[in-house]
Amino acid sequence: MMDTFTIADLRKEDVAKQFSAISTLYTPPRDEPHNRAEYSVKGTGPKLNIVAACGPHECGVIVQIDTHVAQEGHKKFHTSSTMKKFMTDLALKPKFLEEYELDPVAVVESAKGLSDLEKFGLKFARGGPTDALMEATESNIASGRQLAKDEITKGRGPLGLQIADIIIMLLINMHIIPGAALYILLGFSYCNINSIHDGQQLRDKGKGLQMWQFCPAGVL
Repeated sequence: MMDTFTIADLRKEDVAKQFSAISTLYTPPRDEPHNRAEYSVKGTGPKLNIVAACGPHECGVIVQIDTHVAQEGHKKFHTSSTMKKFMTDLALKPKFLEEYELDPVAVVESAKGLSDLEKFGLKFARGGPTDALMEATESNIASGRQLAKDEITKGRGPLGLQIADIIIMLLINMHIIPGAALYILLGFSYCNINSIHDGQQLRDKGKGLQMWQFCPAGVL
């Protein structure tokens, strides 16, 4: 038996509850591939080379998932619904991502519902500060501790990789996918930190960073 879901279906709470951390979604190819004669011959032979979906190690890990306890200091996905929406839009709306690349300060200032700290981190247009804003330890969550600005600015890394990580974590926490993902290489311009503090973005001066746009399995 196979159930088929649309993107809108996967965003419904009652549908999302049907998936666990080890559920798998299959996204069929957009275009039908060409038939390959050698594979057709193999498929009709007396002996099929079938590879198991999971080996002994993977099966052992899966069995322990429900009883696993994270180590002390482990950071988990934790952020506001507004921040989730902002990052989801960056991943799924190419035009919005393009606008953010060109002028992150203007896009962030026009966004509604973001906290001052979230705006501060998003204006850097880098993955590190965004990562700091969207992860927290259990103790920090329980105490309600907020990050200081210097903790946010210490984060490093290109934005696009963080978009991928964030959307993966979002979908995992929504129980939509176990973490499967497809990455598409894009270009991203370097932005000077001091220029963002002044509310302006410097143009690319040859310090290009590589950016990866995320397309989660089951979301295309």
